[in-house]
Amino acid sequence: MAKGKSGFVETAQVVYHYDVDEARFHWLTNNSGGALSTGAVVVWDTSADDAFTTTTTEGDLGVCGVVAAPRETATQTIADGDQGWIRYNGLCPKVQVDSAANRGDWLITSSTAGKAHPVSGAVAPPGAFGLVTVGGTTECQAWIFPCRDAQLHPTAQVGTTSISYDGQGRVSEITTHIAGNNYHKRTFAYSGDLLAKVTEEYPTGNTILTWTVSRDTQDRITSATRS
Repeated sequence: MAKGKSGFVETAQVVYHYDVDEARFHWLTNNSGGALSTGAVVVWDTSADDAFTTTTTEGDLGVCGVVAAPRETATQTIADGDQGWIRYNGLCPKVQVDSAANRGDWLITSSTAGKAHPVSGAVAPPGAFGLVTVGGTTECQAWIFPCRDAQLHPTAQVGTTSISYDGQGRVSEITTHIAGNNYHKRTFAYSGDLLAKVTEEYPTGNTILTWTVSRDTQDRITSATRS
């Protein structure tokens, strides 16, 4: 269920945000010049307030999220000039990709407008905004987050990000080292081959947040509840 709608400040822009089972959304205007459907990757439009567009720059640091309706099973198409929801944090069931994405790949913007480009490796590449949890050839499921290089610490040098795998090749832990001894750690737990829980740990105040994933009888995600 929705947890509210209010003003929100992100990267020096005032926008609306919306929380649904801890997935987070912006309410923005499409200035891309065309309609964009669920899973399209978008960047901030620096020429207008509270708006997005697309990019053909690989690893664009201005990425702001993915077109996605607040409910997991819903879809949306945002016509040019219309407003719609952009998911910028949390589990995203559909992200359009320009090539085959494998579980554990990082996602960055690509040279194809509206699509992400998967990148493998233990360290996040510049502009990384997501991590693939279920692979695919034209689309994938991913845990997305604000681009660390551009938004998390814009005035500080961002350190490395490391990724660990379990014995079955699944992503088990991602640690982003920010500055000094500061870090942001995400631990992934599975039920069979399906993601079941994500735990996030922040060093300041030892904050630990846990999201438990619920699924329907067809293994589709229905919610991600914080505890």
